[in-house]
Amino acid sequence: FPSHDNSSLKVFPNPFYDQLNVVAEGDFDATAAIRAELFSSDGRLISESSGNLSHINSMLNEALSPLQTGVYFLRVSGASSQFLRLVKE
Repeated sequence: FPSHDNSSLKVFPNPFYDQLNVVAEGDFDATAAIRAELFSSDGRLISESSGNLSHINSMLNEALSPLQTGVYFLRVSGASSQFLRLVKE
């Protein structure tokens, strides 16, 4: 879904092998508290966390590390919500 403000989150590298980074673009406040939920491709909740962007990146890399290759989805909620598709190779 397109965002109607000037802020968004991007994931790189994507696809990734061992670690990834979620980065803020535009007016997104990287120090603001956000909620992140990591889902498997079948919709199962794998991990969830709240905190700033740095904390979310740490949580994601810890949660994704033991997982098999495949497609995962990240929902990030704060002032607005965004879904990101993650591909682990």
